[in-house]
Amino acid sequence: MNEIERAIELISAGEIDYSGVFDPAINKNVETIILEALREKAERSRAKSFNVQSDMFGEYCLVPTGYSKEKHVYKIVTHFRSNSYCEVPLMHDSEPVLHDSVIDVLNVIHCGVDETKVKRVALRDVELCGKRLEVEHDG
Repeated sequence: MNEIERAIELISAGEIDYSGVFDPAINKNVETIILEALREKAERSRAKSFNVQSDMFGEYCLVPTGYSKEKHVYKIVTHFRSNSYCEVPLMHDSEPVLHDSVIDVLNVIHCGVDETKVKRVALRDVELCGKRLEVEHDG
């Protein structure tokens, strides 16, 4: 069992008292370990409660894009699990980065902008829209 898994157990059991059990002045990694444990625990619980379809081809999603982090429409090409994906917001030159844990990811294309480039993003970073995308009209 690694440190993160142990921290998750301690947090889940209510055994970690952030005010006194660990002293960040003594161990500078404690805060990082606790934060990573909380993120991983959230990821695990979200994965248990959310069952992704294996065939998501053609569905739409919204992904934070550019410096404004505005949500742009992307079309899903494939869904799988990986530890290599782009950080959001996506930029024109975003490249996949290796991460510590394997999570659900999507290969997506930017609708109407550059449908030849496939970007890989974490499922947790997108808002799923389904097969149909509702567009608001003025009038």
